Amino acid sequence: VALGIRLGSWRTNCSVWAIWGRAELPTLYFSAAWGLAAMPDPSHQPLPFSPDLRVGTIEMLVDEGAVVPRVPATPEEIALVRTALGLAP
Repeated sequence: VALGIRLGSWRTNCSVWAIWGRAELPTLYFSAAWGLAAMPDPSHQPLPFSPDLRVGTIEMLVDEGAVVPRVPATPEEIALVRTALGLAP
């Protein structure tokens, strides 16, 4: 019974994390186009549900083709990126 409960919990939690991770993708794409070379802290964690991602690794993800940069086009998108990168709005 305990194994069944744990597997059910694991499945539910994985689904939630997948939804949250997918919701963070636009922020990651916008951040990749932001010009990260000027960022003072490459160890900054821009996305709360991606604990292994740091600003310093985004360029590597772009170079490997895992992330396609998208330039933020609206004030809301720009504010989203600035908040994620720890910059003043």
